[in-house]
Amino acid sequence: MIEYDLIAGKHFNSGNVIVSNDDQYLYVTYKTIDGWMLSEIHLYVGEMGMLPINKKGVTVPGHFPIKEYFSPMVESVTFAIDLNDIPDCPIIAAHAVVKRDGKEETAWGFGTSFN
Repeated sequence: MIEYDLIAGKHFNSGNVIVSNDDQYLYVTYKTIDGWMLSEIHLYVGEMGMLPINKKGVTVPGHFPIKEYFSPMVESVTFAIDLNDIPDCPIIAAHAVVKRDGKEETAWGFGTSFN
C-alpha cells in the first residue's frame, strides 16, 4: 500500500489517495480529512502517452476514463481496476473536487509530477 496526500487548491491537505493491490485488482481510494468532502473524482490509470491532455500539454481530468459525481458528497470512495487492463508500468493520476465550509477546491493526489 502507498499513500499520497490529496492536495486541494495547491496548499491544503484535504485527505489521501491510497493505492494498493491484490492478485486481481489495483485499488485506488480517495479519503478526505478535516471536514473536506468529495463532490467528484477523476481517475486515470494507464500509459503516460495516453493521458488526456489539451493542445498546450495540460492534463484534462474531465476526460479521464473513470469519473464519478457524488450527491450527497462522500468522505471516501474506492475504485478497483482489473490488473489485466493496466500496462506493466502505469501512471496514476488522481484528481478530485472537494468542498468544506462552502469553499470548493480542485485537488490532486500528490506524487511525482508528470506534466
